[in-house]
Amino acid sequence: MGFNREHIAPCGINCGVCIAYLRKKNPCCGCNENSLSKPKHCISCRIKNCDHLLKTKSGFCFECSKFPCLRIRQLDARYVKNYQTSLIHNLQEIQKNGVTVFLILENKSWICLFCGQVLSVHSDVCLACNKPRNK
Repeated sequence: MGFNREHIAPCGINCGVCIAYLRKKNPCCGCNENSLSKPKHCISCRIKNCDHLLKTKSGFCFECSKFPCLRIRQLDARYVKNYQTSLIHNLQEIQKNGVTVFLILENKSWICLFCGQVLSVHSDVCLACNKPRNK
């Protein structure tokens, strides 16, 4: 178990903690995977399909001259409000310390202290043991 570079979407979301990725039946394969099994809104994601993103070497939005663009700011605001997770902060951490350090921190932050399973950003309780999510 553990997150890797492919789990981190261009916008800074860790797909490995998305409820669609973690579900048992028809799980999503994550933003970096090109698959028709992903939810429609993920396939047509304006951030993932952004022309400016294609010009970056890293594949992350922080490298764009428009960062943080309106789309990123709107998505970040939703994630901060609903899930207490900042995508802009995630991207700044990756930019500052590199994706390897970010992944080490993600692997520590998103594991249930009670059962050791991966937590979902979209749930206040562990999906495996129903205990409160680490805060």
